[in-house]
Amino acid sequence: MWGRVRRDVVRASLNVWSDPFALTSEATLISFRGGHSALKRWQLHSDAEHGGQSHCALTAPTDTSAMFSGHTSLEMDAGRAATSPMHKKPASKTGWCAMQTRVPEDEWDLKDFHGIRLTLRTDARHYVLNLRTAGLLDGMDQDVFQAHIPPCPLKGEWAQLRIPFAAFSVTWRGYMQGAQRSMNLEAISSVGVLIADRKHGDFNLEVDEISAFRFGDEEVQDPLVARLLRQNEELGYCGDGAL
Repeated sequence: MWGRVRRDVVRASLNVWSDPFALTSEATLISFRGGHSALKRWQLHSDAEHGGQSHCALTAPTDTSAMFSGHTSLEMDAGRAATSPMHKKPASKTGWCAMQTRVPEDEWDLKDFHGIRLTLRTDARHYVLNLRTAGLLDGMDQDVFQAHIPPCPLKGEWAQLRIPFAAFSVTWRGYMQGAQRSMNLEAISSVGVLIADRKHGDFNLEVDEISAFRFGDEEVQDPLVARLLRQNEELGYCGDGAL
């Protein structure tokens, strides 16, 4: 089912949720308006922390957007490779960079929405959206859910891409888990963007806004939207009160 969801998301990015598109209902979660001051909350990470050679930066090319850019390398400095405390083996995963931040409030409650909307423009690389949330069974646990960011219809052009919650998979250290479960939409604590497409080279992603969205009544008539809503509902993401 997860492969089908991802295929639907990519197809949708080329059809129903690209510019021009008027959203019926949305809530801005993070805006980059304010230039450099809006970047202070973000943290950057890369494989360089564990002996890799990738690097990244977050800059403000305009007063309304942030540029996540850098270079991913598949090389590893064996002499600097960190050792996993669990497996007692040197780190070997390279070629990744990430930006992340805790949410402005203590937590986001997104149970009344159907997914996340990104206003951005990218190169031809592949990126992942991360959401960290409290576990459903124990509020002290933290789960990380990931979804592939659909490609922009036109490389280098601004687009509004929508990712339904059903497209997110629970992961552990970047690996999808065999036993999948629903996300606790009432307690999302952090959000981030990751590049880890196993490629060597430069990358850049410019983002303007991260929002939550709900499908409108008129959109449900679209067969693709109706199918995505069913997939949401199968996982318990009903967006109560959204329609």
